[in-house]
Amino acid sequence: MKKSAQMTAVFVVLSLVLSGCGQLTGQSGNSAQSSGNSVKTSTTNQQTGSRSSASAGSGGSRVTSGQTGSSGKKDGSTPGKPSTSVHVSVPVAFSGLNASTLTSVWFAPPAGTAASTTGLSTTTSTTTSTTANSTTNSTTNSTTTVASANASGGQIGYVTDANHVYRTGDGGKTWQIVATVTGSLVGVTSDEVQAGDGVTVAWTTSGLWVSTNGINFTQANLQLPSAGLTQVSVAGGVVWLLDGGTLYRYINGKLQPLSSAAIGQVTAITAVDANTCYVVAASTAVYETTDGGSNWQQLFWPPLNAQLPWQTQIEVSGSHIAVLYAGGDSGVGQSAYIAVESNNGGTTWSPLFDNQTFTGDYGHPTPLVQQNLGSTALLFALQSNGNVVFVGTGSSAPRWTVVTPQGTVQNTFSMTAGSGVVWPDMTTATMFASGGEQVVLVGGASSRGVIDLSPTSGGTWDSLS
Repeated sequence: MKKSAQMTAVFVVLSLVLSGCGQLTGQSGNSAQSSGNSVKTSTTNQQTGSRSSASAGSGGSRVTSGQTGSSGKKDGSTPGKPSTSVHVSVPVAFSGLNASTLTSVWFAPPAGTAASTTGLSTTTSTTTSTTANSTTNSTTNSTTTVASANASGGQIGYVTDANHVYRTGDGGKTWQIVATVTGSLVGVTSDEVQAGDGVTVAWTTSGLWVSTNGINFTQANLQLPSAGLTQVSVAGGVVWLLDGGTLYRYINGKLQPLSSAAIGQVTAITAVDANTCYVVAASTAVYETTDGGSNWQQLFWPPLNAQLPWQTQIEVSGSHIAVLYAGGDSGVGQSAYIAVESNNGGTTWSPLFDNQTFTGDYGHPTPLVQQNLGSTALLFALQSNGNVVFVGTGSSAPRWTVVTPQGTVQNTFSMTAGSGVVWPDMTTATMFASGGEQVVLVGGASSRGVIDLSPTSGGTWDSLS
C-alpha cells in the first residue's frame, strides 16, 4: 500500500457515542460494504464538470490537536477554485502578535523533510480586530508535485487569530497579514511548500477562505448545512472538509459530498493526496479511501467501550498511522485515553500508550509504553520520522513526551516556564509537527499570542513571537 506522508486539521472536539469492537493488535482489511457491495458515491468527480450538492449531516466536535507530516502528490486537477470573493487585506508588515489570541498554526516542513497538510485549530475565544483596507482577488495556479524544500530558502508558515491570517516566508522571523475576514477563524492549513505552489485554506465553523498563491484569499460558496466545519485537510490541491460528520471534497470550485453509508458518521480525517484519505468513523473504526471517497477499506476496529463518548484524532505520515481515542470514563482530574499505531500502512496495529487507569474502557491492552504520560490527553501529533509527540496533564504543569514507534520514551519534561516553552502564558494551545523533528506550538493568552518552534522534538525551543 503506497501512501504519501500528509496532514489534516484541528483543535475542535468530535464527540459521539460509539459502537462496535474488534482486535487491538493483528490484521484487518475488510472492505466497507452496504448490502454486500462496496460503497460508491452517487456523485461524479468534479473533474468531469458535473455538479454536486451538499448533503446534511449531524453534529460532532473534536478536542485534541496535532497533525501529520506527509508529502502530497498533485493530480493535475484545478485546485479548489473559489466561487465567491471576500475582502482581503493588502499584505502589510507585521511586527508582533500583541493583543491577539492565536487559534491555529501550519508550517511547511524544513528543507529535506516530508510535508504536512492538515492544519490545527483550537476552540479558544478570540479578540476582535479592525478590518484593514481591502481588495479582492482570485488566483488559480496549475498544480505541481510538492517538493520538500522552500524555493526562497525560507520556511513558509501560517497562523490565525479571530479575523486574520498571518504568513511567514522566512521561518517566523517576520510576518504579514494576508487575509482579514469576518467571523472567527479556527483553523488554517496548506499544501504549499515552495512559495506560491499550493492551496492554502483558512476557515471558521461556517466558512472557508481559499488561496492558490498564499497571498490572495477568496471565500468559497460552500452552502453547507448548519452543523459546522470541524476539520479541513488539503492534499494534492484538493480540499477535504468534515461538516457535522459528513465528509466532502472541494474541487474545481464545487463541493462534492462523499457517501458514508457503510462507515457511518466520520469523526476525524487526514488526507494524504487528492484521492487518498484516512478517517475514523462513528464506530471508531479506521478506514481508507484511495479513489476520492468512492470506496472505503476498513483498516482497524478497536475494542472500545461503546457506551462511552470518545473523541478521536488520526495522524498519517508515510506508512505510519497513529490514532488517539480520548474521553471515555473520567474521574477526578483524569479521563481515559489510548493511542494506537500501525507502522505498515494499517496491516497490523499495536497499542502505543494509555493513561494506565481506565484500561477496561479499551479491552485491557498491554501498550508498548508501560507508564502514565498524563492524566488527560491535551495535544497529539505524529512526526514524519514516526515519533508521536504527546502532551498530557501533569501534577503541576502539562507534561511533554516523545514516543518512538518502538515504544521508547524520549524528551519527557514538565512544561514549566524553565523548560523553554512558555506554557504558563497560554490559555489554550495547539501543536503541529511539520516534518523531521520539528514541532510548532502556538497558543493564546489575553495579552498576547505565543509561537514556539522546536527543531529537536522539544529538546530545544525558539520563540517566534
